[in-house]
Amino acid sequence: MENTPAEELLVVVLCPGLAPEAHGPSCSFRHLFLPPAPGREGDWSGTVSHLDQVRERFPGVLLHKCLRDALQYGIRRANAIALSLEPPPPADGERRPRGGHPYGRS
Repeated sequence: MENTPAEELLVVVLCPGLAPEAHGPSCSFRHLFLPPAPGREGDWSGTVSHLDQVRERFPGVLLHKCLRDALQYGIRRANAIALSLEPPPPADGERRPRGGHPYGRS
């Protein structure tokens, strides 16, 4: 029996010392990332196997809505959705047709 490593998700935390906000790997807010430099704290990035690790490291962190799939379905499925290996779940309130024509009545 093989031991499979835990799935990991790349997370970017903007403003970690002031108002930490976590973003996922495909979020458009990642362009705001400022790497640490001499004399400047900068932002944080790293991989986690569970989002609670981000909460522990950065108390009061706001998890951006881009991490919704990871929060709801876990990191393994969120990675599969991001890589298009699994279809994304339907949005809240989105109805799928049951029987009949897939685009509704004509």
